[in-house]
This record gives sequence, structure tokens and C-alpha cells, in this order.
Amino acid sequence: MSQLISDPATPERYKRWLTSWEEAAWDRGIKRGIEQGIEQGIELGKHDLIVRLIRRKFGEASVQLVDRVMAIDDLGRLDDLAERLLTADTVEDLGLV
Repeated sequence: MSQLISDPATPERYKRWLTSWEEAAWDRGIKRGIEQGIEQGIELGKHDLIVRLIRRKFGEASVQLVDRVMAIDDLGRLDDLAERLLTADTVEDLGLV
């Protein structure tokens, strides 16, 4: 596409349209990347907090338990798990073991 923009035979209006299109595509890609990064950061923070709370409430968490928590990729499920932690009497009450 940059060849078309730099080609002197390409009419100016097409060059402007192509440049505008490229900029819009870059902007969308950057915006999407930022949104994904924010969501991944939120997810990672929730994973970390839940694992820390499990360790604080029940003692050391097994590798399998930590792996199960880290495998949850739905923010709603992570929120539900965090709420279950408030009333759980045992690790089994979390429904992960």
C-alpha cells in the first residue's frame, strides 16, 4: 500500500484516502491492543488477589489449585470465586478441587 502512496502516478485523492485508511487501521489496532492489555491486567490482578486470599485463609495452596484459579479466563467467574471465598469454610467449598 505504501508503494501506491509513493507512486507519482497515483492520483492525489487516492493517496489521501489510502493514508487516511492506513491511519484509521493503525488507530483501531492500537485501541484494540490497549483494551486487551487492560483486560489482561485486570484478569491477572484478580488471579493474584484470589490466590493470595486462598493462601491467607486456608494456608498454602497446592500447585493444582493455583493452576485451576489461573485457568479461569472469565472475569465474572473470577468475581464469583472471590465472593465464594468470603463464606467458604474449606478449600473444597470453592468448587475448584
